[in-house]
Amino acid sequence: MSSPEAFRLRSLSVVLPAYNEQEAIISVLEDIVAYLAQRDVPYEVIVVDDGSTDATASLVQDYAARHSQVRLVQHQHNKGYGEALRTGFTAAQHDWILLMDSDGQFDIATLTEFIPLAEEHDFVIGRRSQRSDSLARSVLTAGYNGLVWLLLGLSYDAGCAFKLFRRSWWEKVQPIRSTDHKIFSVEVLWRAKRTGARIVERPVQHFARRGGTATGAGWHTIGPMLKALLRLWFEQVRHWLSSHRGQAAALIIASAVSLFTLGLVAFAYHDGATGQSLADSILTMWYRWDALHYLQIA
Repeated sequence: MSSPEAFRLRSLSVVLPAYNEQEAIISVLEDIVAYLAQRDVPYEVIVVDDGSTDATASLVQDYAARHSQVRLVQHQHNKGYGEALRTGFTAAQHDWILLMDSDGQFDIATLTEFIPLAEEHDFVIGRRSQRSDSLARSVLTAGYNGLVWLLLGLSYDAGCAFKLFRRSWWEKVQPIRSTDHKIFSVEVLWRAKRTGARIVERPVQHFARRGGTATGAGWHTIGPMLKALLRLWFEQVRHWLSSHRGQAAALIIASAVSLFTLGLVAFAYHDGATGQSLADSILTMWYRWDALHYLQIA
């Protein structure tokens, strides 16, 4: 393995989803441009304005007119954070993509710590070590991450909006069907891990918003998130069954045999004093288990 200083990103696309971020967007852009201007890497900054109703789009447009590396992509109406990510990742043209929120909650300088890890990984993703969010939002996220781990086996902070990954892997994991931003990120990582991507997680500092209002999570989002998460879980189960047909058949047979044996033992314990043979006990148990109840229903 080469030294950390030896590895360089060949080129970088920074994707900033934005919705009503007029208070923070310019200062965030200035930080990014100032940081990347000091690095020997071709780069672009893509701001995806997701139908903002404030001055976000016009501010970015004016800034992009003075900085050729910055470009604005607009949604005519608000489509949601997940669709903003999809638009930004698809528009990216360079080898690596850095996702970073436009509200100032992350420091672009954190990229310095991510780059050495990128040499041997396809995804370098952040985990918020100290969250600057409300208690309700933190509790909701903690519960959600636990559910993702339980159903999909992913132990990442998928909702952390500081991720560095290869653009080629964004293309490999298609199609991404989710639209909710938390499920969107989970599906990307889930498909990437299942396809063999090398993923590493690193703690990142999380700052308070520089302005605007958080819209990415709330109690009203629980229903849609659970529905989308269950869809991924069912897909995972189907995938496991299709790729482990022999094991699945053996599991079903073993379960049936175990239940039947348990029933036989229970029956023998209950009616063992009758002196019936094993064959008679099996037939009697089967009769009581199945045929009798069908006749009663009929």
